[in-house]
Amino acid sequence: MGPSSGRWAVIVVVAAQLVAACSPSPARTWPVVCPKPRHNLEWQLDGLVDASVDAQVYEIDMNNSPHVVAAVHARGRRVFCYSEAGTRQDWRWEAGRFPVSVLGRDYVGWPSEPWLDIGKLETIGPIMSARLDQCRAERIRRGGVRLGDGDPGGYRVPADGRRPLVPFVPANKAMFNAEYNLDTFQFCSQARQLRFSSIKKRLDLGGAWREPC
Repeated sequence: MGPSSGRWAVIVVVAAQLVAACSPSPARTWPVVCPKPRHNLEWQLDGLVDASVDAQVYEIDMNNSPHVVAAVHARGRRVFCYSEAGTRQDWRWEAGRFPVSVLGRDYVGWPSEPWLDIGKLETIGPIMSARLDQCRAERIRRGGVRLGDGDPGGYRVPADGRRPLVPFVPANKAMFNAEYNLDTFQFCSQARQLRFSSIKKRLDLGGAWREPC
């Protein structure tokens, strides 16, 4: 699933998975480092990861090697793992493990990426757990739940859809937002008002090009 021209392409790193990851747990054996409101975001999914961007938080694809993650960590960045949670991407290593019975319609704009039937967790749950295990093995922190309104390839949150997200900021949780088609003057003012961490990126999410608010 690729990003699109959504008005508010929000990467909600504070929603379900990250809230759980930041909560106290006696079973956790790794240090907890959680992003805070207005921490700078860098989002790179395609190509070689450029660790030179002055951002406190990087989100990179789960297929990066531990060496890449270590290089980003060495610059003092927090690194989060990007992985789709509700679709099957045919180029992922585990694509062949999904039976036809759990595949739904193609995600609009991405014909090789069908939705998954989340009502069949007994089938897709172990596969998703394996994705998180891969993130752990690469020492990339798990987290990253994105919300959208179903635009083609997009994660756009309409004006009335942002209200449920606002309470996260007073709770000291980071809200990350990436735009692709709008100029920064069209969204940065509102992002600053909401204390969202917003950037403009190119649609392919490759390389270090960015325009932060």
